[in-house]
Parts: sequence; structure tokens; C-alpha cells
Amino acid sequence: GKAMKAAMIAVMSSGRVHSRAGEASSPAEILTGLNRPLHTKTSEVMFTALCLGSINVPTREFTYALAGMNRPLLKTGDETVSIPSAERGFPLGAFEDSEYGEDTVRLKSGDVVVLYTDGVIEAQNRAEEFYEKDRLIGLLAELPTAGLSASEIKDHIVADVNEFTASAPQQDDLTLVVVKAV
Repeated sequence: GKAMKAAMIAVMSSGRVHSRAGEASSPAEILTGLNRPLHTKTSEVMFTALCLGSINVPTREFTYALAGMNRPLLKTGDETVSIPSAERGFPLGAFEDSEYGEDTVRLKSGDVVVLYTDGVIEAQNRAEEFYEKDRLIGLLAELPTAGLSASEIKDHIVADVNEFTASAPQQDDLTLVVVKAV
């Protein structure tokens, strides 16, 4: 029932993010600047959840701001964790005066960052069990990521979610972005 409205909000949000990206100096500044205009264009039940990030390639610094999204996962060496975040802001457009903070993580060669929507961890099987974040973390921890590309890591995660849900109907969108520092 919300597909067309959601698509329109996504297109509008994407366009606004792209237009602001060249004007603002940080992900948090971009999100804070976009929130009020989106709030005036959306209803109480329609908003935009996203993680906006940038990578400074020479320094390997990943700077990101969250608007209603899950904290990114980081696999560094043998450790796989949710990246600590000072603030997980509300989705864009949800509240008129929302402001957004940001965090920066310095990546090492071989580190993997996984950004994902709630549709990934809330994917359900026929028994109505959720895939859950702990399963995603466990899979990422067990994957031999040193020998895999970002695309291959993404494919392993998608395959695991599909295997878990089997023939159960999909309840939500599944969005997954994998970044690997070289």
C-alpha cells in the first residue's frame, strides 16, 4: 500500500542528497540540512531512513551519519562488531527539528564495512523467525574476507539470507552495501 509513495520519497530524497553533497562539508551537515524540507513534503508515516557516508581514500577515514538506520558492521582482523556511533538520528523527515551527528572510523587494509537495512535482519523464515543481527555478525565473522572482494562478501550474505528465508514471502526490502578497504 505504500510502494508508490515510498518510491517517490526515495527519489526526492536521493535527488536532494545529491544536490546538497557538493555544498556541505560533512554527512551530518547534509542530513541536518535536508531534514526540514523533507519533513514538509512527507506525511507522518512516510520518511527516509539512510546512512550517509564518505570515505577519505588517502587516510582511509569512513565518516558517516545515521538517519534511522542500523549501525554499520565492521570486520577488522578477527573482530566483527557494530561500529560504535555517538548518535543514531531519527529518519529524515520524521521530526521537523532533528539534527544529526556523525562518527569517523579509520579503516585498515582488509577491513570490511557492511551497511544494511532492517529488511536484512528482519527477514523471516516460514516459522516467522527473524534472521537477526547476531546471525549477520556471525556470518561475517566466519567468512574468509581476506580472500574475498566486497561483491563476493555481499553475495555470501545475500545467499545466507535467501537460504534462511527459503520459500517464505519477502516482507521488506533488503538493501546491503559492502565496502572493503584495500
